[in-house]
Amino acid sequence: MVIVGWNDTTATLKSITDTKGNTYVLATGAVTISGSLTQSIYYAKNIVAAAAGTNTVSVTFSTAAIYPDIRILETADWTRIILSMEERSHGKPRRRRTAVR
Repeated sequence: MVIVGWNDTTATLKSITDTKGNTYVLATGAVTISGSLTQSIYYAKNIVAAAAGTNTVSVTFSTAAIYPDIRILETADWTRIILSMEERSHGKPRRRRTAVR
């Protein structure tokens, strides 16, 4: 999961790539606070295994973003997390709590 935030609403996130060729898909966002900040969350299913420190994630913006903040995490159970996000983004009631392992 890659969580990207930045302190403006002018720049847009163009792509997220990594050196292992994983495909990142938008889970939610871009959420903006007018004129102030933007945040998006992306995920990649079935990631290609990589030893610690051997995969580099790159985030590309449409223009220079102000104070970009990029956070990356890994979990073993994406399916429940993504379903929970999708339910909330479509206004459906949340059926269960999801813990990140």
